[in-house]
Amino acid sequence: MREAVAFGFQHIGESDFDEIKSLFSEWIKKSNNLEKRAILVSLAHPQFLDEERAKFCFEITRDVFEQMGEDNNFDVLQKGMNFTISVFVAVNPNLGFRFLKEWIGKDKLIDKIIKENLKKNRLVKNYPKEVKNLLNQI
Repeated sequence: MREAVAFGFQHIGESDFDEIKSLFSEWIKKSNNLEKRAILVSLAHPQFLDEERAKFCFEITRDVFEQMGEDNNFDVLQKGMNFTISVFVAVNPNLGFRFLKEWIGKDKLIDKIIKENLKKNRLVKNYPKEVKNLLNQI
């Protein structure tokens, strides 16, 4: 069901990214962990991402990090976050690696999520120096 929701939003985003951007900007502030996962997974869709849209994805991720706690269904949110951020970083690596560096050391759970994203081939193969540098800081 979660994937179906994400696929639906991705379909909308392919034709009108501004629509999901508008919806997600407000929804993220009052969403539960399952909804946060749906939002992040929806955005981790390379077919509609570009550098500018990735900036929005980092804003949403920032909102999630700032609200993060081990509430209900946190494990589901964490599983989604363990790969979505790497998609955003791959699309906008300059901003992405700065974003990750900014969050290292702020919270053990965030460090764990960052570490999982830094293991993804989309980053390891294309940005080995940046990945190694950040992994050494965790």
